[in-house]
Amino acid sequence: MGPTISQMSEVTPGQPGIYEAQFDPSWFKGPGACGGLVFAALARAFQKAQDNENRSLRSLSVQLCAPAPATPLAIEVETVRSGKRICHMRALMKSETETIAIASAVMGSDRPTSYDFSTFKMPEVPAPEDCQRLPALPADIAYIQHLDVRPCWGGLPMSGHDGAFSGGWLKPLQAPDVWDEALAAALLDMWWPAILVTRPEGRPMGSITYNASFYMPSEALKTDFALLTTESSVTEQGYAQERDMLWTRDGHLIAMAEQQILVIK
Repeated sequence: MGPTISQMSEVTPGQPGIYEAQFDPSWFKGPGACGGLVFAALARAFQKAQDNENRSLRSLSVQLCAPAPATPLAIEVETVRSGKRICHMRALMKSETETIAIASAVMGSDRPTSYDFSTFKMPEVPAPEDCQRLPALPADIAYIQHLDVRPCWGGLPMSGHDGAFSGGWLKPLQAPDVWDEALAAALLDMWWPAILVTRPEGRPMGSITYNASFYMPSEALKTDFALLTTESSVTEQGYAQERDMLWTRDGHLIAMAEQQILVIK
């Protein structure tokens, strides 16, 4: 079945402040690793490089500069400022020849308050057991083979759906070692672009920016299937804006991301 999502998001320390990542071609999407693995590896590097293990990843911002190849990649991590509760960090992911991604992160400890609330509501959808698993997709979307994907909301790719929204239940076929922010960072990017469901034909597309926030309620640590929803609100001049949201079975928000997507042609 190949390497697991946990193995693909793992990074190994090298020289101080430098970590190594490497992605298997079975997790590729087109010419490089799916963006979710890049985000997960960066998240893992930030987690390992911080100076206080009691802080969690609160936000992750990434600019994707080039496809991530199958060769070893270096992640150079720097702490910009570390305070009592919050730590600001930045990183570069590089191959031997070019920069793959530029990233920044905020790590923070829990801050219990009386202000907790959310206006976001998970869509009403059937349980994953009542949804059909997605059949095989084109070979250039290799990473799907590692996931159990069950669409249940909005449209499918190239279906000419009326609205630019799509979603469904998903989980890794091989159970992850742990449900944490790095895994959430990966899964947030493992659906097709929402604008793809509005068209009768396919077009190459790729994420160029990714800005994620993580909430990770305790229920998320026991998740098997998670619901991923994605919506596009605007597409102009070859660029689309998209919001991705990841939910537990019982409707708790795990994480959300805003992405800018390039419509290549």
